[in-house]
Amino acid sequence: MSFTAEERNALAVRHALEVLGGTETREISEYEDVYCSEVIDHPWWHDAFDPMTGERGETFMATPALLRDWHRQLRDRFTEMTIAVDDVMAFGAFVIARYTTRGLHRTGRRVTYRSVDVFRFVDGRIAEVWNAWDRLGLCQQLGLVPDTMTLMRCEAELDAHAAPMP
Repeated sequence: MSFTAEERNALAVRHALEVLGGTETREISEYEDVYCSEVIDHPWWHDAFDPMTGERGETFMATPALLRDWHRQLRDRFTEMTIAVDDVMAFGAFVIARYTTRGLHRTGRRVTYRSVDVFRFVDGRIAEVWNAWDRLGLCQQLGLVPDTMTLMRCEAELDAHAAPMP
């Protein structure tokens, strides 16, 4: 059976998510098979902090080895981590994936968060990634910030006391 480039790219994204969600330590070759030697990573938050390099910025260059090390750190923080792929859509050199991550945080709390990533392919490998994940929901589940209803009540209270706009 012959696959189109779009189908091969979509399968590669599914494989990349399986590598990330897997429990066993992966070999560097599995990352090199999926990712280019340099990957442009676009975190969804502005002025992001890269925990691996200590740098701030809107994009970061990553290598397959750096991605593997980051994924190991993620699995250390979230044991029993699983990733369920909800949707994968390919459009030319781009693949969009929507997936749900579940795990046991090292604090003992079970968490679930959703992500949407956009991947750009060059020569059959991931060259660029834009990632967006439910960071607020994760922080709420870990007890770091109030739940959404509490935040909405606070916002409504602030609005009630705000001076009218001229």
